[in-house]
Amino acid sequence: CAQLAVNLSAGLVDDIEFPDRLAELMAGQGVENSQLTIEITETAALTQPSRTLDILTRLRVKGFGLSLDDFGTGYSSLTQLYRMPFNEIKIDKSLGLAVGQDREAQTMVRSMVDLAHNLGMRVCAEGVETPAALQFLERIGCDYAQGYLLARPVPAIDARARLGTVMPVQRLHAVG
Repeated sequence: CAQLAVNLSAGLVDDIEFPDRLAELMAGQGVENSQLTIEITETAALTQPSRTLDILTRLRVKGFGLSLDDFGTGYSSLTQLYRMPFNEIKIDKSLGLAVGQDREAQTMVRSMVDLAHNLGMRVCAEGVETPAALQFLERIGCDYAQGYLLARPVPAIDARARLGTVMPVQRLHAVG
């Protein structure tokens, strides 16, 4: 079953009816809610925490995946991360770019992966551009990787043909 992740506009995180409309749209297309992961930036998720929590909880109850995007850019508190119903974090690309050669970045990313796994979340590292970065992520148990080393961005019209190309880090490493 193919998975797709899309970034959610900060304005939709404030729309209490969005989860119902999205579920209706998915049903109308014959697509399972579990096939869609919604990515929300730290900034958008934490602007109005109580309202955002309500909307995100409604999305999770309906079976959508939720990913906290750009994690590590300094906006979130760990308490908010614990309270929000995310099942994945995406480590910001600034750390992914540095992780192949910078010990401090490696320490931060290793800690983030451990934290996420201890909270029952998956982890995707953005900004992976070197084999050294990918090897490090594989060693520490990062679940997924994203970056120019693996694939370049594509226009939406071409995305359908590429849906089956996202793989866990271990499989990416074995292929690449």
